[in-house]
Amino acid sequence: MDFNKTLVDKFAYIFVHFAYSTDNELSVEELKLISTKINDLINENQDNYRQTYSVVTQTLAEYINLTLSQRSSKCNVLSLELNRDLSPVQKSSFIDSLNELAELDSLFQSEIDFINDLKSKFKL
Repeated sequence: MDFNKTLVDKFAYIFVHFAYSTDNELSVEELKLISTKINDLINENQDNYRQTYSVVTQTLAEYINLTLSQRSSKCNVLSLELNRDLSPVQKSSFIDSLNELAELDSLFQSEIDFINDLKSKFKL
C-alpha cells in the first residue's frame, strides 16, 4: 500500500485530539508513539515513519489553532469516516493503540470515556 496521506491525516487528528484534550500537551514520547502506531496500522510492510511523523506534527500545529468546539466536531466527523473506511480488525487495532497511548502518562476518566465512545461509533 502506498502512503495514504488522507488516512494518515484522519488517524493523526484523532490521536492528537485524544492525547491533547486530556492534559493540553503532547510529549515527544507521545508524538513518536502516535507516529509509530499510525505507521503500523496502515502502512503494512512499508516504513513511512518520517512521512507519518511529519503529518502528525503538522496536525498538532493546526489542531492547537482550533476552538474546542471545532476540535470536537472534526473529531466526530473523522471518527464516523473511519468507521466507514476501516475493517473490524483495523478498528480494533486502532482502539488498542489508543489504550496504549493512554497508558503512557496516567489513565484519565476522559480517556476511558473517549475510547468507549469511539468503540460505540465503531460498533465494537
